[in-house]
Amino acid sequence: MDWTFFPPNTAPKPLDIIWCHFPLVEDPATPGPKPRPGLVRQVKVKDNKRAYVEVAYGTSKFASYSSTDLLIGNATDLGEMGLPQATVFQLGRTVTIPWAAEWVGTLDGHGPSIGHLNARYREFLVHLQQRNREKKK
Repeated sequence: MDWTFFPPNTAPKPLDIIWCHFPLVEDPATPGPKPRPGLVRQVKVKDNKRAYVEVAYGTSKFASYSSTDLLIGNATDLGEMGLPQATVFQLGRTVTIPWAAEWVGTLDGHGPSIGHLNARYREFLVHLQQRNREKKK
C-alpha cells in the first residue's frame, strides 16, 4: 500500500507520545478507526526516505492491565505529557507503523506528537523493565 509518508526528520523520538491509528488485532495492516495515544519505543528510517515507528498501545480502559504495563494517572503528569486522561500503555502490545498521514493523526488539535514521558515515568519504565527481565531469569 502507498502511504503518505512524512519527512523522516519529523519522526518522533523514543519515549515520545503520539496520536496514532493503532491497528485492530483482526487487521494489523490497516490503520485503526480512531486516534489513540501510542508510546514510541523505537524509530527506524529506511532509504533516508521513510520512517517507521514502533509504538505501544495506549488506552484509557484500565479493566485489564498487567504488571508489565505503564499506568499514568497523576493529573500533573498527564498535563505535562499531553495526555487528556488517565492512560495505560500496554508495553507488551506493540506494532510498527509507517510515519505517515494515514497512521498518525490528531485529537482536539493536538498531534501527531503530543509529548513525551517525563523524568519520573522514564525512571519508572527503567525499573519496570529491569523487574521484568529479572522475572524471566
